[in-house]
Amino acid sequence: MSARPRVWWHWMNGNVTNDRIAEDVAWMKRVGIGGLQNVGRRVRIRWWQAVR
Repeated sequence: MSARPRVWWHWMNGNVTNDRIAEDVAWMKRVGIGGLQNVGRRVRIRWWQAVR
């Protein structure tokens, strides 16, 4: 097992789309990000479903 960095992922005012979530998560995986802490108020349940 190896350690990988985690990041803060800010969703400003819920300004996010499913396509952008997919792009960001793919990029994080590609560069070796091991996890994230999401920061975003007013985020709807459907956005969390897109991240999973």
